[in-house]
Amino acid sequence: MDKNKIQEILQAIEGINFSDWSRFKARVDSHFSSKADKLVLDDSSKLKINLEVDFNLRRFGDRSD
Repeated sequence: MDKNKIQEILQAIEGINFSDWSRFKARVDSHFSSKADKLVLDDSSKLKINLEVDFNLRRFGDRSD
């Protein structure tokens, strides 16, 4: 995402109330989720490293197993 896209989004949502934002967000999340349902996890090596970093089982940047 670049600065122009961020500005465009901010202009579009300026003045929106929380209720409308929640409804909008729910629809966008649902749309992305339906697209994501078609994806398959095919290589979990990067996921494994990131999970180990998140759970303090590995330091960021450490690539050893």
